[in-house]
Amino acid sequence: MNKQQPTNKELLEIIAILAELTSEIVRENRTYWLNLKNPPETRAEKWEQEDKLMEISKRVNFLCGKSQGLVLRHKDLLNSNILEE
Repeated sequence: MNKQQPTNKELLEIIAILAELTSEIVRENRTYWLNLKNPPETRAEKWEQEDKLMEISKRVNFLCGKSQGLVLRHKDLLNSNILEE
């Protein structure tokens, strides 16, 4: 395992990605609830809403993977209790 402390650049990258991930999750949630609250009137609108939500979900999944990789690179430095519920 990598016992080296993360650099300031790595920490900043982790923070930036987690901030963007949080923002995208909120956007995904709001889009989902907006679609439920205002259902589409036509099939074309439904497909458009589905496409928009799918693009947001893909972005969320990408950011989850990227942030997980960055954090796990230094997981041996974390207090193991921090990951427990």
